[in-house]
Amino acid sequence: MRIYRDWEPAGAPLAVALGSFDGLHRGHQAVIGQVLNCPGQVPAVVTFDENPSAVLGGQSVPLLMTNEEKAHELEKMGVEVLYLLPFSHICHMQPERFFERLQKDLQAKTISCGFNFRFGDKGRGDTKLLTALCAGAQVQLKVMAAVEDGAQPVSSTRIRALVQQGNMREAGKLLGRPFGFCFPVEHGRQLGRTLGIPTINQALPKDFIRPPFGVYASMVTVDGRRYAGVTNIGVKPTVGSDHVLSETWILDYQGDLYGQSVPVELYDFLRPERRFDSLAAMQDEILKNAETARQVAGQR
Repeated sequence: MRIYRDWEPAGAPLAVALGSFDGLHRGHQAVIGQVLNCPGQVPAVVTFDENPSAVLGGQSVPLLMTNEEKAHELEKMGVEVLYLLPFSHICHMQPERFFERLQKDLQAKTISCGFNFRFGDKGRGDTKLLTALCAGAQVQLKVMAAVEDGAQPVSSTRIRALVQQGNMREAGKLLGRPFGFCFPVEHGRQLGRTLGIPTINQALPKDFIRPPFGVYASMVTVDGRRYAGVTNIGVKPTVGSDHVLSETWILDYQGDLYGQSVPVELYDFLRPERRFDSLAAMQDEILKNAETARQVAGQR
């Protein structure tokens, strides 16, 4: 997949899906699906390289995925061209100018978006304006209606709330895949290794969503093979650290993963994070969590 960070032409007519696409949930997948099989047009996504809420001010909304994860998932879906445009510039552009750049610079022949898509300065552009602009330029427009689950629209806002509640199963249902992350493995204190419970440490970026601190049954993919895991997200209260990270014991795996980006999927929330009276007590509890994690993995 080719990735551009400006309005550089891709060299072929495009079928373009527009949106922020945080999480790439089932609604986003429906929007993108409309551009995957347009005859004579290369499937493309135009999105942003920045968190829109952080640029617009006010309270920053945590992200469900990084740009790297987004690009990886889009490529798996069949998208061939990805534009990660600077939102700090796009948000001040007049809607008509934004469309002109899509149509003339990127050679967009088909545009797909969600029913609530807005664009341009102060969000003045909407699907009504986009319909008129596309009609005048002979660009085909496909507007996707809301994808619902439980009589409510599937949305990134709804999924964030579920993740922050620790309801990973329901979040995964709306995403269309398990909720998870893929971050580089960092060096830690190797305390778990001395207890026979070696873990991989992955720091969560500041703008990434925070699941409730505690222990989860998880699944980890290493070299194409899936393993059951026990993942703790939090601040390691027993050993006196205040650094928020994810620590995962990959069951039945031995190997060095330092520096590699490893996918971790979260399933059931097993217990809150807590301080133990001793390392031995912590070890006993983690071994119990591991048995539960194996049972969860057997249900997948």
